[in-house]
Amino acid sequence: MSSSIESKLEQIEQSIREDLQKKQELGKVAKTFAIIGGICLAGLVLVKAPIFALGAFAGAAGYAATSWARNNCEQRLDSKYQTQATLMIAQEAARKGQEPSAGMAPEAGLKAGFQTANSNNGPDRVSELEETVEELRQQVEGKPVPLDKPKKLFKGFRRDK
Repeated sequence: MSSSIESKLEQIEQSIREDLQKKQELGKVAKTFAIIGGICLAGLVLVKAPIFALGAFAGAAGYAATSWARNNCEQRLDSKYQTQATLMIAQEAARKGQEPSAGMAPEAGLKAGFQTANSNNGPDRVSELEETVEELRQQVEGKPVPLDKPKKLFKGFRRDK
């Protein structure tokens, strides 16, 4: 069973790499369409030639289509990451000689899978990891800082010196 899980993990990792490359290429194509659309829109405004309207429309349509495809690629990546995590949980359970829970639905989320694989290990490592992740998130995002309020309407901001 372990070798089949490992082969599936390798397949998913390869598929994730391909999807990441495809997502990057779609980003480049979307950027190209946006540049073409912007140039044509500027040409329409400056020259007032109707052909530029067609180019601007084509640029906008191309950008929308590639952005939609990139979003779908992102959703597929999320699904593959969840599958990869589930397989890693099953692999870890197989190493420990446990059976992974067959009743866990994909909608149950990753936390339930980690708790199933971690149920016989003493302290609850999932809650410890949650706390660590929350602390790291607060460190990265920082605490909210209040902004200065304008002195008067449209007269500028206070400068504390």
